[in-house]
Amino acid sequence: MIVFDGVSKSFQSNKQAITALDNVNLTIETGDIYGVIGFSGAGKSTLLRCVNQLEKPTSGAVWVDGKNLATLRNGALQKEKRSIGMIFQHFNLLQSKTVFDNVAMPLRLVRTSKAEVNQRVTELLSFVGLSDKAKSYPEQLSGGQKQRIGIARALATNPSILLCDEATSALDPETTSSILQLLKKVNREYKITILLITHEMAVVREVCHKVAVMEAGKVVESGSVPAVFASPQHETTKKFVQSVIPNTVPQSVLELVKKVEADQTVLEVSVSDQQPSTTLISELTGLGVSVDLLYASMNEVQGTSFGKLYIALKGSRQELAIARTYLEESHFKVREVNKHAELVA
Repeated sequence: MIVFDGVSKSFQSNKQAITALDNVNLTIETGDIYGVIGFSGAGKSTLLRCVNQLEKPTSGAVWVDGKNLATLRNGALQKEKRSIGMIFQHFNLLQSKTVFDNVAMPLRLVRTSKAEVNQRVTELLSFVGLSDKAKSYPEQLSGGQKQRIGIARALATNPSILLCDEATSALDPETTSSILQLLKKVNREYKITILLITHEMAVVREVCHKVAVMEAGKVVESGSVPAVFASPQHETTKKFVQSVIPNTVPQSVLELVKKVEADQTVLEVSVSDQQPSTTLISELTGLGVSVDLLYASMNEVQGTSFGKLYIALKGSRQELAIARTYLEESHFKVREVNKHAELVA
């Protein structure tokens, strides 16, 4: 488990204090794949580097498996840091060393026996699917292969936590997907907690269990990935979600809105697994209104489905009010699409 307890971090630049982290409180449970997303300068890299003490908080504390690493002396700190692996955006491999030697390096630094090094490196190269590259050099590898070696190296000392610093941003989409699948395999088979920072919501969608959104050094929103995707609250979160799931009213709906009759009301109804919508139209009809389904869209994130229905309701003012009250009391999020094709709360 990783706990950020009121963590702030400031830097001095040209005699001015720059706040990179501002009173961050966040808990990453053991076994989670936890994503931290934000635009450049949001503070996510600084947050990550506070975990393994590459950066020390100005105030507050970072607890790793119940220990505040900032209070440990050199020997104890180095021992604890071996339980934290890290992979980097640009791989950080030693170009003059073979693949085998790159993976073996963390083990040799702690004077692991030759037999144990051979066994562990062989196991890890097999795990990442590069057993045949043991004698190759980094310059002979593709970007995806280099990152696989970076992952193998990070796993060498059997860490309980893996930090991923923009681990896929230098890769093409197909290679990114394969690396994310490997990280899921690491999490599943080695039971390793993964803290992953990124600026790509598609990465969060594919691999993370939970996500925190950062802006100006603060965590502005956090929660399970399906919940955040289905109902983002903060404007920054909405921008990230819209990058993979558009939240605008479809053009086809806008054209239909212009054609609806004067006594019709068009509603956008958000639906999810928690609010079954299969009988929604028949239930509304039973309240005395006529219902036309104009458009429906559904998305799925990690087994959770959610989406939007656009429906045109026709009835008396009282019947329309009863229908909307029914939807809201049934915990559907409802917004009206007015005659100017604008969403109204």
